[in-house]
Amino acid sequence: MSNDLSTGIVRILDSTGVTAGTGFVVTEDGLIATCAHVVRGAGVGPGNTVRVAFHLSGEEREAYIEPAWPAPNLTLLNNALQQTGWTGERLVPENWRAIVRRRVTGLPWERVIADVFFRTRVRGDAPDAGECVAGVGRVATSER
Repeated sequence: MSNDLSTGIVRILDSTGVTAGTGFVVTEDGLIATCAHVVRGAGVGPGNTVRVAFHLSGEEREAYIEPAWPAPNLTLLNNALQQTGWTGERLVPENWRAIVRRRVTGLPWERVIADVFFRTRVRGDAPDAGECVAGVGRVATSER
């Protein structure tokens, strides 16, 4: 993988070739991360394909939108929670979604978003910023 990070920036294209948003390559095998609203803006969803164009070269490729994030590593999460003094129930495949949902909905989102914007020095309007934090779409190149 190149050390020049700009080589990994892609435009996510809608069916007419118009840019719906951007993403960036996160693994050597072509996994691209983007926000869920970008995928929806391209008029597609999980399990579909979409065209992506590499920003620097203009090269276009077909990409497959993965149906879902892989299941979390519950062993790692439970170990991390234990180190923080977590007193809640142990995360297992049957309960982790409900526990995470309860915890996330209880966060002071105004403070979280302000902290994210401050730390990353994001400027300008971002109407879907909360969704970028809460719901990320996954796009992986179909050429493996």
